[in-house]
Amino acid sequence: MSITGHASDNLPRGDWREHAACRVLADPEVMFPPPGEQGFVARSICGDCPVRRACANWALSNPQDAAFGVWGGLTERERATILRRRVPRDPDHPQAECGTAAAVP
Repeated sequence: MSITGHASDNLPRGDWREHAACRVLADPEVMFPPPGEQGFVARSICGDCPVRRACANWALSNPQDAAFGVWGGLTERERATILRRRVPRDPDHPQAECGTAAAVP
């Protein structure tokens, strides 16, 4: 599960969090807007972050640890949408026929 693209290749080795733009915020709570808010300030901080993709990938790979806030420029709702779309479909249970008479053996 990863966002396409790569973090900047010229970053020093180590944990991507060491290079996150939000790391130096005086108020880290800005990255955790109240539920239902768009998080415009947090998203603008992520927009210039050199490790935005690594952060988003981590959040998508660790949804329990990144359940709240803006990670890699993605809100909780956006991450949930991405994760729902990535759920593998069962070829023996076509979604289009679910609940119809044709789906019942």
